[in-house]
Amino acid sequence: MSSGLTEDLVKEYDLMVLENMSKNSRREYHYNLMEFRKFQEERGKDLIQPTALDLAEYLKHKRTTCSGQTLNRKFYAIKKFFVFLKKKDLMDPKEFDFLDEIKPKKTKGDEAHRSLSEPEVQQCLTKISHPLYRFIFFLGLEFGIRREEYTNLKKSDIDLNQKRLQIHGKGDKVRFIPMTKAQINRFQHFFQQRERDGINHDYLLYSKTGKVIKRTLERYFVDMSTMAGVKFTSHDIRVTFATRLWKAGLDIFVVSQMLGHASIQTTLRYLKPTQKEIEQRYLNIVEEFYLPL
Repeated sequence: MSSGLTEDLVKEYDLMVLENMSKNSRREYHYNLMEFRKFQEERGKDLIQPTALDLAEYLKHKRTTCSGQTLNRKFYAIKKFFVFLKKKDLMDPKEFDFLDEIKPKKTKGDEAHRSLSEPEVQQCLTKISHPLYRFIFFLGLEFGIRREEYTNLKKSDIDLNQKRLQIHGKGDKVRFIPMTKAQINRFQHFFQQRERDGINHDYLLYSKTGKVIKRTLERYFVDMSTMAGVKFTSHDIRVTFATRLWKAGLDIFVVSQMLGHASIQTTLRYLKPTQKEIEQRYLNIVEEFYLPL
């Protein structure tokens, strides 16, 4: 099948199928599809008329660098394209029926939303010495940024006068996180480095060549994990951010706001408070406000 037809179908898919999604979701779905397309082309195949086995091989290939949660997102993004192909009679319905059989299985570790322990955090801070990697690690650890939010961050989102960071999250929702003096200093030092590197675009993060970071972010986290000797993903760092705030005593509703969650139930899945922790929090409040008889 000609590359021209492939391009036309991709454009039609972007326009007709993804148009009702948020900006971030459209970007992520398109990126995952292009990644699958590259995988197919490297194997001498076209993006059009794929098989369930092609998707299974792709997911197997990505398993070494992606968490179960990320694999699931990739699966559903590509499955959406398969639905589009099926409607246009470009995919064998029998192949489509096989898709649910190759859906990535969530492991216990994936469902747990792993949080790094404090010794692991300190080991990362000790071992990750590369300036850009270290800055990205701090962004996740201190602001709980989602994977797609890293690449959307702009220099103009950092308000040093108001001392707060503006984050554009899911569904084009915006949240603000106040900054400490140490965090402000870290941003100022990074801005100075940007000037030395001659960066003239507004996006906060950039590659070694000065370009906007998009597709390379996942690889950066793999590099950081290897460098630190601690296995983690960008989502693990986000969960660590939430867990540290909650254990420090911040109200769970505030933690939920800092994460940009639409439902506090999602926050609870991050934190997984034990019954003992719930009871201790209750006693701490009761003992502070209720006087003895």
